[in-house]
Amino acid sequence: MARLGRYWTAIAIPLLLIALVLPTRLDMVPEGVERTAGPPYLAAAALVYLFAHVLRAARFSLIAARIVPLRMRTMGMLYFNAAPVSLLVPFKLGELYRLQQLVMLAGNIVRPLLILLLEKAFDAFVLLVALAILVGTGTLPSALYPLSFMLLLLLAAGVATLTVLRPALGSIQQYIVEVHFSSRSLKVLRFLDFMRHSTEIAKACIKGNLGSVLCLSVMIWMLEALTLSLIVPAMTGGTTLLAVSSLSLSLTPGSGLPGASSDLVLTYGVIATASLLFVWPFATLAYLQQVTQPDWRPLRPVVLDTPPVRLAAFAEPRSLRLHVARKSL
Repeated sequence: MARLGRYWTAIAIPLLLIALVLPTRLDMVPEGVERTAGPPYLAAAALVYLFAHVLRAARFSLIAARIVPLRMRTMGMLYFNAAPVSLLVPFKLGELYRLQQLVMLAGNIVRPLLILLLEKAFDAFVLLVALAILVGTGTLPSALYPLSFMLLLLLAAGVATLTVLRPALGSIQQYIVEVHFSSRSLKVLRFLDFMRHSTEIAKACIKGNLGSVLCLSVMIWMLEALTLSLIVPAMTGGTTLLAVSSLSLSLTPGSGLPGASSDLVLTYGVIATASLLFVWPFATLAYLQQVTQPDWRPLRPVVLDTPPVRLAAFAEPRSLRLHVARKSL
């Protein structure tokens, strides 16, 4: 019970959000959804959307399992436990709950932040490619320009973390050693060394799984688009699957669909909520069973590839202390 008490947020926070937000979602299915053609298409859309999140859980596990050395099964169950929270809380603020659970498992905040940043960077890359295709065909709505800019910033942050941050941290460490080296600077040096090593692990993880993670990201967004294209026939009473052109039409204000943008988004939200809430109890139970086992450890020891910075005796000459410190970097 003591171990379960540590993870009470895994049940309390999702249940609280479900109780507060779910009643407002139940009445969101627009009147444009036909009773005849709607249910089969909506059921298919729910299954496709759920499979997309299965792929998201697999991608999250691939990225997280090496950065935070935990079982991939635990990471997958954690994803489905946190997915409804991320969906119900607006502006993606629900990701803070997943970050909180990762921090509790990992014992630090640096590596969980790296995991979420890399995950969003892959999403940004795929979406930017899709937006570039729309730009090439001249069908990109002007309302998506701010989104394109935000995706570029997110992708740039992910690339900079893997390419620029590590040497920058090394330079900062060297500057502290040469200019401000003292016993009080040890904690800062150790924290910088931990951040540098975490970025090295993240870079090695992405380099080893780049093809798999990128392929999963492409498949995820293809399934998301397929979910939307399945909802469109349900709203119009159609009997054929609409392609990307119909999807673009449905997102364009003033199109032939009734209340095109708002109805599609509301229906999509209901389908997504129902799909994730269906698997949430099973995933939460499996997640709590794993993390509350008596022999379970939140984080296995990680052996650093470089020794930590050591403080030389103050009685030694400054040149010798600097030499020892540089060798330890």
